[in-house]
Amino acid sequence: MIGFLRRLASLNAFSYVSEFYSHIEKPYGRPMIEDLPGLAEILCVDVASLSSIAPRTQPCDPAVEWRFQRSQTDPVCPSCIAEDKVWQQHWRHSLVSACAIHQTFLLDQCPRCNIVFSTSAGGFANCECGLPFAAMVASPATDFETWVSGLIARVTQREEVVGGYGPWSNDAPSDLGSFLVFLAGHEQKTRSGKEGKTPLPMTIADTRTFLSRAEPWLRSWPHGFQDKLAQRLSEGDPLASSAPARLGKWYQGLMRFNGDAYSDVHAQLSAGIAENFSGPYAGRHVVDRAWISATKAARLLNVRGERVVAAVASGKIKGRQVHSGHGHKHTMVPRAVIESIRNDRERYLTAKSAMEMLGVGKAQFRVLQDAGLVSRRLPADTPPLVEGPFLSDDFLALVESIRDNQRTICSSAETLRFSDINLRQTTQKSKLIAVLQAIQAGTIQAVSAPSELPLGMFEFSCEDIDACFTNASRPTLLTAGQVSELTGWKAEVVTHWCREGLLKASQENEGRQARYLIAPDALVRFQRTFIPLADLARDQQTSSRALREKLRDARITICGEKAVGATSRGALVRIAELI
Repeated sequence: MIGFLRRLASLNAFSYVSEFYSHIEKPYGRPMIEDLPGLAEILCVDVASLSSIAPRTQPCDPAVEWRFQRSQTDPVCPSCIAEDKVWQQHWRHSLVSACAIHQTFLLDQCPRCNIVFSTSAGGFANCECGLPFAAMVASPATDFETWVSGLIARVTQREEVVGGYGPWSNDAPSDLGSFLVFLAGHEQKTRSGKEGKTPLPMTIADTRTFLSRAEPWLRSWPHGFQDKLAQRLSEGDPLASSAPARLGKWYQGLMRFNGDAYSDVHAQLSAGIAENFSGPYAGRHVVDRAWISATKAARLLNVRGERVVAAVASGKIKGRQVHSGHGHKHTMVPRAVIESIRNDRERYLTAKSAMEMLGVGKAQFRVLQDAGLVSRRLPADTPPLVEGPFLSDDFLALVESIRDNQRTICSSAETLRFSDINLRQTTQKSKLIAVLQAIQAGTIQAVSAPSELPLGMFEFSCEDIDACFTNASRPTLLTAGQVSELTGWKAEVVTHWCREGLLKASQENEGRQARYLIAPDALVRFQRTFIPLADLARDQQTSSRALREKLRDARITICGEKAVGATSRGALVRIAELI
């Protein structure tokens, strides 16, 4: 950004960039960076071009991270200027002390007038004293400082430089600067005796001193890291029972750097602890990568840690719990188990997620469950730590079967979206269920089912739906009262059997009152399976009480009873047990 402004000032005949700032009435700083649209309008350039070179927070490119932009100096590489190259973005990084291209130190002070190069001093090609940058001489940089600059600049480096340091070659993480600050900051204590409080370097000399503290950790990778780790373990609290406790806040800070880019760092940490720490609790979540703590497992699953601990304690998931000397309970779980649970959590959906996946509303979703198109898993049948009872695989299979069964009709024919097939189309829920079941069976085919749209957006022929409404005859379903008239059973008992699931029936709401509708074949299956105790006693010419005791002695199960005060009604006996 600074280099662009210097070049633009030079092209507009301004000797120094400070004169250019006065001309545009915008000095370089935070107000300028936060108002890129206004700056782009003044400079008559595209705002996207400015955004690509301006510093910002949490960028993918470590060279433009706002936190590490130098505030008081603006270093330069004389060799780059001599070769007519532009000012490089990584020169402004507070942890860069060398040019990644020429392997020479950057200069932040004029060798003739001793003026410090800053964002508001000098021009594009020369110092304010007139000495050209190309005429200045820079000394060779060290391999480590060249390596750091190359990683931040993301340029291909010499093989001998890359081979000496690690764990990265050319593809460094975006938070490399923070990692170097972590290593260097914990090597120096402030007046208060605390580590990690060292401010960022300002000058090139400060940067060289700062990097010299981080170099031992990364030199001759991984041997330098192992040597420094062994030193920290030996200097830690000897009474600490775990490696994390002995390493203290340094360990906590290191664990904040995660992801694939830091996998080698964590592997070397595990190896170093295994070799240099012999305490009773070596931190299994560090050494044994197959086991992780309940806290980390909860973070991976996005649940509370208490749920993981409770699941291990109850035996729902595999794990182990040990107690430290202070009475703290350490819960460990296999990483493979957590990965399996995470997959299950993605497959099992809550009602809200299921409705979003299908593209239907709450009322229609309830009807889909009543029609059997959507099934709810019982809590005993769902894996541990999942949030919902609905399996996404069932929805995918339903949607794919409807999509594969689609057909085409005349473009002028009237259609209806699946989400609109609801109780607004008919006042009888049984007819609506019949239409939905016909869609599931393929009797009613979709006329438009694009792969990129959910089920709710599928379209069906209004003619097919009306025909199904017409054919869905209500007399084929019997109410509890009608079954009572046919069989002589009490209607309340029939309703009780339906509610208990012994007599298969569908539930329909009329106003605020619910009633059950029984299909004739469901009634036949019920009569082939059960016989009421009262009917059996009448056939045997005995009393229900005497028959009950006789059946109890024969260990025949009696089910389906409805308690009424001190007595009961509707007792059933399975015909198969009688035979």
